[in-house]
Amino acid sequence: MLLKTLAYEQQDELLPAKWEIEHIFPQKWQTNYFPDESDATIKEKIEHIGNKLPFEKKLNIVAGNGYFGKKKKEYFASKIAITKALGTSDVSDCNMDSIMKRDIRVSDEIIAILNRWNNEYLNISVEESKTEEPSAEDLARIEEFKKKGWIK
Repeated sequence: MLLKTLAYEQQDELLPAKWEIEHIFPQKWQTNYFPDESDATIKEKIEHIGNKLPFEKKLNIVAGNGYFGKKKKEYFASKIAITKALGTSDVSDCNMDSIMKRDIRVSDEIIAILNRWNNEYLNISVEESKTEEPSAEDLARIEEFKKKGWIK
């Protein structure tokens, strides 16, 4: 859900019907890539939000478990703005440090979005926040739905 929130901050078009969560640094890696890190640490960092993007399923299949240089070309072909942006960025490598840095950027962005939503919610005018009382017709339908077991 957070990835969708981030994606829709950068685009109005709906995400493709078939998209997946892309791990920028692959879930399967060569053990010599991080000789000073334990497998447990690497596995944990791989699941951080800083290592994830929404990505079209077809492009994700093409990118496979390749490393960042190969995947970046596929990111560039993406129609998802946040993913395409990484494909056009000057970032040249994905490692534990870059995952942690992206974690911070993504977390800051999520917090900013939630704060904006909260401020917008708190600034609702009194007229907008008043709820209508249900009409007799509405109450009758509710009773009908209860009898049918659709609601409790």
